[in-house]
Amino acid sequence: MKVEGWRRLRCYGSAPQFAAEVLEELTANEEIITLYVKAQDPEVRANREKVCRRVRDYFGHQLQIHSGLKVLCFFDDEDLASLRRDPPLGFGRANRGLHERVRGGISHWPEYVQELLAVDDPDSFAITWPFSSLIYLHGSTCETEIGMTITFAHELQHFMQYAGRRRLWAANMLLMNLEKYFPYRTDFKFLWEIPIEIEARVVAKQAAETLFGGERVRQYVDARVGNPVNADDAKDWEFFRGLRSSDSYDLLIETKKLVQRYEPLLRKLQEHRDLQRDPDFSTLDFAKAQWWK
Repeated sequence: MKVEGWRRLRCYGSAPQFAAEVLEELTANEEIITLYVKAQDPEVRANREKVCRRVRDYFGHQLQIHSGLKVLCFFDDEDLASLRRDPPLGFGRANRGLHERVRGGISHWPEYVQELLAVDDPDSFAITWPFSSLIYLHGSTCETEIGMTITFAHELQHFMQYAGRRRLWAANMLLMNLEKYFPYRTDFKFLWEIPIEIEARVVAKQAAETLFGGERVRQYVDARVGNPVNADDAKDWEFFRGLRSSDSYDLLIETKKLVQRYEPLLRKLQEHRDLQRDPDFSTLDFAKAQWWK
């Protein structure tokens, strides 16, 4: 059953069974988000399913997805240590989840995730890639309803940025990588200084406060500030605490400011061999007056 571009959440006894069902149904559904909750305890699974659905329904008609784009939202019951290695090998010890494009390079994911992203087609004996994106949440992220909601809403907003505002998303990804390739030549100190990260945090706070109330969210965030994973995690939560859910954030205006400031470095970064082969970045032309269109 297709409901406003969403696929109904289902849980299966095994990932291969789930993958076979997904492959069969995706042939008929173009705009779709698939939710997969991995949990052994039925009560835990049911509660996390409920949280998934509430966040999904909160976004509802706001989704603007290009035809053919699909995302798998995977809620684990364990943590992936590989994702929490220090950069550049991972995303740091405080990582709670992520959104990433699926482009065939999935060897860094465990087998139980890989078999959902690369599915064997029994008719053609070929590998089918049902999803264009993956949203992943660690098991520990899903242990509290509010924490799970904040991270899922944050990552779902990243998917919406990628699906609906691709060039703005690409420009922000380039901005995010400037410090890596050109150390000490930007003023960025933290990830949440990048516009798509600020917008995702604003949206996540709005979602959490709508679903759980401002006081419960404030108490949760205060607890996170008081018991952070590390110093950067504390600063991240402090930044989140300072956001007002009533505020609006103009992603276009804020991104344009940074592109104008760092355009020479952005152009140079685009010359990187890997980015030259990636149409999301190689077709981004900052020489155009309205490069974001």
